[in-house]
Formats: sequence, C-alpha cells, structure tokens
Amino acid sequence: MRFIFTMFFIVLLLPVYSQLVIEYDDFPQPESYEIFRFVADVNNVQIPEEGEDQIWDYSSLSVIDSSMTLFLSTEGDTTFPEAKYKTPSFLQFQGFIYANTEYDGIDENGAYRVGSLPQDTSFSITQISGGPDDVIRFVGSPSPLDGRIDFIKFPLSYQDTWTESFIETTVFELTVAAFGLNMVPGSRKRTLTQTRTVVGWGELITPNREGGINEPREVLLVQASGITLDSFFLAGAPAPPPLIDAFGLTQGEIFENEFYLFFDQHDPSNLMRINIDGGEIISVFFKPDHNEISTSVSAVELIPSTVYPNPISPMQELTIQTDQDLTNGTFILSDMNGRQALVRSIDSLPNENITISMPGYLTPGLYVFQLISGNGNIRSIGKINVH
Repeated sequence: MRFIFTMFFIVLLLPVYSQLVIEYDDFPQPESYEIFRFVADVNNVQIPEEGEDQIWDYSSLSVIDSSMTLFLSTEGDTTFPEAKYKTPSFLQFQGFIYANTEYDGIDENGAYRVGSLPQDTSFSITQISGGPDDVIRFVGSPSPLDGRIDFIKFPLSYQDTWTESFIETTVFELTVAAFGLNMVPGSRKRTLTQTRTVVGWGELITPNREGGINEPREVLLVQASGITLDSFFLAGAPAPPPLIDAFGLTQGEIFENEFYLFFDQHDPSNLMRINIDGGEIISVFFKPDHNEISTSVSAVELIPSTVYPNPISPMQELTIQTDQDLTNGTFILSDMNGRQALVRSIDSLPNENITISMPGYLTPGLYVFQLISGNGNIRSIGKINVH
C-alpha cells in the first residue's frame, strides 16, 4: 500500500500538458491592423512532424525577405455587409495584373473570405489577337464567393477536419475583331475545394524581429490540401477552343496545393506558413512577433495621400502629398507578391511634398507603396502603376 501511495503522489506532482483549443470568444478581433512577416530561406527547413505534444523548433530560420499585409476595418463600407476586414491585393489573369480588394468575415463558426472588389481595368491584347483595337476589360464590380471555406474553425482542436469549397468568378469583357467580339461578357470560374485537418499540437519556436529567439508558443498545426479547377466562359457558354488557345488557357485545368499553418489563440492570423509542392518545401513565411495581441498586431489609422505621376516610368520622380508629419519615416514599395522593390528614408513635415526617384530596374506592373512613421506604424498606403 505504501508503494502504491508513493507512486500516486509522484504522478500528481508531474506537470500535465494538454492541447490548445482555440475558441471564438478568445480569438482576437482588433479593428484595422497590420501583420508583418519574414520570408525564410527554405534550405535545410523540414516539413513539420505531425502528432501530439510536439516541439517545432524553427529558431534557425534564415530571413531573405519580408512582407506586410494590411487588414482594414470595413466600417462604412457596404460592399459586403458580412465582411469585417478588407485587404489591398492584386488579381492575375494570364499575365494581366490589376488591383483588387479582398474582403474577409468572421463569425462563431470560423474566419473566411467573403469576396472581392477588383479595380475596373482594361488592357490591350494586340500582342495576343493581332487587332490594334482589341482589348480585355476586367469589370470593377463586387464579386462574392459562391460557397465558403473557413481558414480556421471555432472551436478548433486537435484532429478536427473539414472539407469545403467555393467558386470565385473573374468577370471580363472581350473585344477581338478577328472573332467578331465587341465587349462580349466572359468569365473565369475558379472552383477551389480544400480539406483542412488539425494534425498536431505543441510548441512553436521561431526567430524574433531583432534576430533573437522567441519564447515557445502554444500552437495547433493545420495541414491543408486543395484542388483548383478553372473553367472559362464567353457569352454564357464555354469559351471556344480557338480563343482558349490564343490566350494560352486550358479548359478544365486543375492545380493542386498543399501547405501547413501554425495557429495560436493570441493572433488573428497564422504564425507560420509552409508551402509544399511535390513533397518539397517551396516557401516559408513566419511572423516574428509572438506577443500578446496588444503588441502582436499594430492598429492602423490611415491618412490620405496623393501621388503623381501615376502611371509612372522607371527613372521618373514620384511626388507624394500628405498633411501628416513623417519625420524619420520610411517609404516602401512592394510588388504584387509582397516583395520589397524599393525602400527609402523620408523626412517630411505636414503638407510637405515627398519626392522619390523610381529606380531603373522596376519592371512594368502594379506596386503598393507604404508610408511608415518614425515609430514603425503604417500611416498611408496606395497603388502605383509602373509602365
């Protein structure tokens, strides 16, 4: 009896670890905020082990780039009443790149994408069709998703799994003289079916912003795999093969994707994402700030700014007008993938013009600029078209 009692007492003294459960009521929902991420070198990075009570030590990640994502409050924006956040982004269609705004929602079931609002944009397609006046116009109207995929479910715990799908529609008008088309409506319907499974729980260790190491963070590991199917339509019917061939499209083309996400209960976005292709890691993004929500994300109160000329050419000077004090600030120009193309120090008082020389190496396309205050907060964002 004495032996049994002693063993029972020892067991009681041992620490007991339990898996994390992410609840809706605990999930942070700030107003507008920004998420800063580092891009890591994929060399020597391992695919995370699945299972319980894991320690995922990625403290030796080597940083090669960074990106910033803005989540702006939709207060006063009635485009999608169910949306809570909107994010400046880009859409791409066979090499045509144009500005877009994505809308996200969150409710007691999960966080999800609601739809998008593209910027009305036209491109010449003479190089494709041969006609001097041939154009494709991407229509700037709200595009709600048909269906729903939750990025995260509530409550979220180990071994949860869900399979969902949505259809994303890209609307355009096509003018091609050789085909007798004059502003004929068309669309790409992209069907995404995705399965997400919580395949592990434990602690995540990553580098911090200063080059040190964060304290271990309790997380859930989510594995996601999906299939994307593209279908193209013109005037309400499947697009004709000659037109499909001219644009280099494939009717019914299928893409597969796979990635891992680490979630904790203190952050409205994943702490780390590992993208997989053919069983190999192709990219790694991680958030270096692992603090409580009060410091893990930064509130954003944007100020208006005017830029000209826009469009602009490489080697030209860009002028920015703003009424805010940007002493010891920074100008950041990023491409559509979030990669920084230009960083310049700025130092301006209210109502002073800011002048930035565009480098000659910029390639044509859309870029996003950010004005960063001396304390590191984003004060203004905008889009620049380089031609």
